[in-house]
Amino acid sequence: WQEVMGLKVPVRTGFVATAESIASFHPDFVIVATGATPKPAPFDVSQISGRIGVFHAWDYLRNAGEIKNGSRVTVAGGGMVGLEVADLLAAHDCAVTVIEPLPQMAPGMPRNNRMELLDRLTEKRARLWTKTEVLKAEGEVLNIRTDAGDKQVDIGDCLIIATGSNPNHDTLALLKDAHVDYVLVGDCYKPRDFLSCIRDASMVAFSIDHRFSRSSCNPGVARIGGSL
Repeated sequence: WQEVMGLKVPVRTGFVATAESIASFHPDFVIVATGATPKPAPFDVSQISGRIGVFHAWDYLRNAGEIKNGSRVTVAGGGMVGLEVADLLAAHDCAVTVIEPLPQMAPGMPRNNRMELLDRLTEKRARLWTKTEVLKAEGEVLNIRTDAGDKQVDIGDCLIIATGSNPNHDTLALLKDAHVDYVLVGDCYKPRDFLSCIRDASMVAFSIDHRFSRSSCNPGVARIGGSL
């Protein structure tokens, strides 16, 4: 934010983009950085007991106080976000179980970070179940399938859904209606880690510089979405 302000880049907040507002800005190019949206649970959660809190990982990370310290929590999804949620829960003395259908937890996480995180969770006695699929959620239990067969497990006090995210493409139709060139960066291109998002933005910036450096015009580049 300080860098952007220092460069005197205009920033508009509370502004909802429409095809008309985009066209009226007359941009030569638009960078779309609208991020991603969480995937819904891959199983029905409507039949879970009202005693059990059901949260999405993003909601918990925004407000860890929603779950009391010492709670028993099941995390559905053992990717990067699922393990980070489990790590935060364990730091608040929660008894954590992570359920992941793949053979490995967080395979896309950098190796050193992953090993340190798994070591912390092991020290906190978190239960990390790989090759485990949730078949059904009902009452206070999950019906799961493992290599050893099907069984039921208690959810505990809370269930957290951490099954990934989908690119947010809500603005693409507007850009097409406005007839402007655009590119996707960050999670709205493909949800990944923050280093990948930074790389995307850098490559787009280099591309724009190359594209317009030989032009006599002063390019108007609009940026939709993102946080500073």
